[in-house]
Amino acid sequence: MINIKNALQLLIGLRAWGLTRTYGSAFIIEFGEKMERSNSSKIHGESHVLVQSGAWRMLNNKGVFVGFDDDVTFIDKQFSEFKYGAVTSAIFNPVTFDFEMSFDNDIIIQIFVMSGNFAEDSWIFYQGASAAWAVEAGPKLTFEGVR
Repeated sequence: MINIKNALQLLIGLRAWGLTRTYGSAFIIEFGEKMERSNSSKIHGESHVLVQSGAWRMLNNKGVFVGFDDDVTFIDKQFSEFKYGAVTSAIFNPVTFDFEMSFDNDIIIQIFVMSGNFAEDSWIFYQGASAAWAVEAGPKLTFEGVR
């Protein structure tokens, strides 16, 4: 079975698109080719990351330009101006379960797992329609899909 650390390496070289705030400061970001799914009316990428309850921030060469605790109006503005690039690194921390993605345009997205007992996942990595890794506070990692 492929582990999450290896699976995240499949993001390298894929171009990001479709950065969308879902509710509050939660967001989804798509990677690679657009793909229709038979079980969904939404178009997703080859892979995507959904950040639900984790803390996160986005940096460029000037520092942090947006984070999870910003006002949603500000988040929406920053997301609408987001400069998409291709993933150059995807680092999973096996101790904290935090995740960091770097892009070829010097943007970095950092996702941090919260401590405590949250009812929902901190972040989920979807590898196509066949596999998903869900990271919960604690931290706890759950795999669903084809092995």
